[in-house]
Amino acid sequence: MRAGLAWTAGLRWTAQLLSWASTLFLVRLLSREDYGVAGLAGTVALWISVLADFGLAGAIVLGDDLPRAVHRKLHGLAITVGLVAGVALAGLGPAAAVFFRNDAVGKVAIVLAFVMLVDFARVVPGALASRQLQYPEIAKCDLVRSLVQTSAVLLLAISGFGFWSLAVGQLAGSIINTLMLWRVHPIRPDFDPRGVPVGVFGRARLVLMGSLAWQTYRNLDLWLLGRMLGAGAAGSLSAARTLAYVPIEKLVTVITSVAPGYLVAARDDLPRLRMLFGSLTEATFLAVAVPLSGLILTADLAVPIILGDQWADAIPATRWLCVSVMIWTASMIATQLCQMTNKLRQTSLASVVAVPIAAVAYFVGVKLAGLTGAAAASVLVVSVVAVPTVQGALVVSETSWWQFFGFLRSAALASTAMASVVLPLRMFLPGKLGPMLSLLILVVAGAIVTAAALWFTPSGVVAEAREWLMGKLRKRPPVVRST
Repeated sequence: MRAGLAWTAGLRWTAQLLSWASTLFLVRLLSREDYGVAGLAGTVALWISVLADFGLAGAIVLGDDLPRAVHRKLHGLAITVGLVAGVALAGLGPAAAVFFRNDAVGKVAIVLAFVMLVDFARVVPGALASRQLQYPEIAKCDLVRSLVQTSAVLLLAISGFGFWSLAVGQLAGSIINTLMLWRVHPIRPDFDPRGVPVGVFGRARLVLMGSLAWQTYRNLDLWLLGRMLGAGAAGSLSAARTLAYVPIEKLVTVITSVAPGYLVAARDDLPRLRMLFGSLTEATFLAVAVPLSGLILTADLAVPIILGDQWADAIPATRWLCVSVMIWTASMIATQLCQMTNKLRQTSLASVVAVPIAAVAYFVGVKLAGLTGAAAASVLVVSVVAVPTVQGALVVSETSWWQFFGFLRSAALASTAMASVVLPLRMFLPGKLGPMLSLLILVVAGAIVTAAALWFTPSGVVAEAREWLMGKLRKRPPVVRST
């Protein structure tokens, strides 16, 4: 598991360092409307792709072993469905343009239809690579995809193509990623679906139900903002998401992409399953809660510096989304644990129940407080799903709620220590320092206090890492200096 994490982390973080740098440059080239148009069309495309996926990828990774012939049939089915879904998306483009009152949304949908076809062509090869724990190869594919997509987006944005740069860049990245995954796990498609076990689609329906509901309630805020307040407001929410979701997209995915394979391998070994559930939950929450707590404390300084002054309206929304993301992260490993057990139906139903609650909450939030209200409502919506999901995982792993909150303790203590220093320090910093220098001082002070708090954590993943490091230092041979 450590090797898989190391390979995945190293390659993905290399790609994301470049992606972060390009994002800081890109937000100053594109307008709020450009981001809004790309975000609205992208979420519609993602919703259709989940609907068309039938949950096949999750069923392959988490289900029973299937013969090669069945994998070939599923590969052919995925390509066929991708073609149909792409045509459907292109056909729905005009309807989306009418709903969001923006013709550009329909135009971008046509480009994303090709992205969908290409993405479906790698569903089965990617799922098989994950099931066989080929994480270093997957990470290499992701690295190249990120490089190609980032380069294409920046080149087109500099050339003045606006929202087209985001859509075409995504297409370029998808093409190269699919071609590389075909090489990692080559498999010839069989377009005759006869002979596929019915049980595959039975489990896939549950995966599909949960994924479709999740994509719906996760993007309802963006859709309602685009409909009620226009593409500019949707663009500001997309920018706030960019900051709030950075730890998940860039750090936590390193863990969650590796976790399912190991959870599946340990599902018949309860002590090991409980240990993995606790360790992975602690690691994911720690990677998210600490940086997002810092962002909540300094959002009024960080957002204008990172994104530019045009995104100032996203500051309150960023803070609310940080809280929402932390709640979601706390239940992330629990979701994966439930997906590989008989609690899959429970978590899927929780996501379905959240959809009407989200519709009401987001509508009221947008009506009362616009962008900020939509972001605040996301805290309620995510909580509705997180609580039953965690409960299902606790039953499976025979863990109590008290033990679960213990998994979150190290992150909570570190975040509290950071806040106890950053908040008073903000009161005494002279205004003449300027926002850039003030933010730098706060980040350095917060990082030092957080590191000290984590170093003295008595138990858990952080304590194990500290003991491992101390052991390595004690075993290091002394340096012999020549005279």
